[in-house]
Amino acid sequence: MENYLQLAREAVEQKDYDTATDHLISVLQHDKNNIEAIGIMGNMALSQKDFDAAEGYFLRQLEIDQKSFDAHTNLGDLYLKRSEYESAINEYKTAIQLDSEHSQVDPYLCLATILATLSRFEEAYEWLYRLSFEVKKIPEFDADIFNKLYYAITYNINDSLSINDLDSLILQIETKYDVSITTQLVVNPDAPLMPFRKTGDKTYEIDYDLDSNDKHYEVLTSLILLDNHLGGEHFDFHHFLMATDKGKEQFAAMTRNTMATDSPLSMANLVDYLAVDLRTTLIRIYTDEVIYNTPEFKKYRPIQWLGMGNAISLSFNYIRKLERINAPRIVINVHMVLLYLKACQLYDYYKASDKRIDFQSERNEHKMGSAIYRGHMDMKDSAKRRDWSAFYKSFVNQICSPLRYYITLEEI
Repeated sequence: MENYLQLAREAVEQKDYDTATDHLISVLQHDKNNIEAIGIMGNMALSQKDFDAAEGYFLRQLEIDQKSFDAHTNLGDLYLKRSEYESAINEYKTAIQLDSEHSQVDPYLCLATILATLSRFEEAYEWLYRLSFEVKKIPEFDADIFNKLYYAITYNINDSLSINDLDSLILQIETKYDVSITTQLVVNPDAPLMPFRKTGDKTYEIDYDLDSNDKHYEVLTSLILLDNHLGGEHFDFHHFLMATDKGKEQFAAMTRNTMATDSPLSMANLVDYLAVDLRTTLIRIYTDEVIYNTPEFKKYRPIQWLGMGNAISLSFNYIRKLERINAPRIVINVHMVLLYLKACQLYDYYKASDKRIDFQSERNEHKMGSAIYRGHMDMKDSAKRRDWSAFYKSFVNQICSPLRYYITLEEI
C-alpha cells in the first residue's frame, strides 16, 4: 500500500493526475479510511479548481480524525481559494494549535497573508511575530517569503500612523514623571536632531524632521530615551557625541592623502557622517532592546522592525556613496561594521534568513562586527542589568579607534 502512495505522490509531482488517481484508488480499496490518500485526492481536486469535490475529501478527512493537522490546513487552503477568509482563518488557527511540535510554517504565513489582504495589519504582524519565535527553523524559501511579507505588513502599519497616535504614550510618561512634553516639526535642520531637549524645570521638547520617512518611529525613539533618562536607569544620549578641535586635526592628518582630489565631500563631511551613523546605530540598538524587553513598549514592535530596516538601508546608501568618491578605507570599514551590527540585530530578533548577513565572512569588518555582536549578546544574556554606559564606550573603542581622537562621550 505504501508503494501505491509513493507512486501517487510522484505522479502528482508530474501533474499526472489520472495515474495518481489510479494508484490512490488502489490504496482506498485496501483501506477506505486512509487519510493521506483522501487528502491527496482532495488536493488534486483543489488544484483543478473542483472546489466542491475538494471540500468533500477534506471533510471526509475530518470525519476520520478531527485532530488532523493536514485536514484543517487543506480546508484553510480551500477556503482561501474561495475567498472565504474568515473560514480560512479559523482553519489555519486550528491547524497551528494541533501542531504541537511547531514545525510547520505555512499556516502562519497563510494567516498573515489573509489578514494583510483584509488590511488587518496588526493581527497579521502578531502571527508573523509568533512564527518567528514558535517555529524552530524556517526553511530558506519560506524565510524569503517571511521577510517580504513582514516588511510589507510593518510598512503598512507605519504608513497608517501619525505623531498623534503617540499621544497616549506621551500622557503616560508625563503622568509617570510629572513633566510636560511637546513635539515640534523641524524643517531641514542644519544639525542632527537631539532626541529631546530640556526647555524648563519640568518641560521637554521632542523635534522630528519633515524629511524623515518614519516620523512616528523618530518620536517613539525619543520618547523611549526620555523615559529612561527621567527614570535614571540607562545611559543618557542627550549629549552623546561631541567633536573636539584636536580630534578633527588628528583625524584629518591620518587620512589627508586618501581623499580623491575631486571629491564632492570634505573631510569634515566624512567625520560627521561617521559620528552621526555611530550615534544613530547605538540609539537604534538601545531603543530596540527597550522595545523588545519592556511590556509597555511591546506594542510598537512592528515599528521597531521597520526602523531597523530603514537604518540598514541608510547604511548601505552611506557606504555606496563613500565608495563612489573613493573615501578613506577606514571610514568605509567603520560604516560596514555598523551595517553588520544592525543586520545581526535584525537577524537575532526575528530568526529569519537575511541575505545581508554573512557570519562566515573573512572580511575584517565582518569579523570585527561579529566579535562586537557576540559581546553584545553575552551582555544581553547575563542576569545582571546591562551596563549601557560601559557597553557603548567599549563599542566606540573597538570599532572607531580613529574616532577616539574626534569625539568624546559625555554623560549628564
